[in-house]
Amino acid sequence: RIRNASKEVKSIAMTNEVPILIVAAASVNETKEYTTPPQIYENSESKQAVFDVDLCLSLFSHKQVDGTMLMQVMCRKNRHGPDFNFIINLDIAGGTMKEEFDESLLE
Repeated sequence: RIRNASKEVKSIAMTNEVPILIVAAASVNETKEYTTPPQIYENSESKQAVFDVDLCLSLFSHKQVDGTMLMQVMCRKNRHGPDFNFIINLDIAGGTMKEEFDESLLE
């Protein structure tokens, strides 16, 4: 069903000239512990949806000992521009976020 819905959404989006974005979880893999953002093929919802989408982002959190979280945002597919990769330092308790540079976390 998701495959057919994805094709229909893509057709509507192309007719109306709007990009397609998808939000989906990575497939649960009990034998693999994620240490980097999931790859595009690890989408748990639909391989067709991944094919149809214009922009696919992988989000991954690196928890820190000080209570903050480094959120890595990695572009896995971008039909309308270059891929990108950046990190945001989230301090949920303090309500702040800022761009962070940590070369060791970037692929």
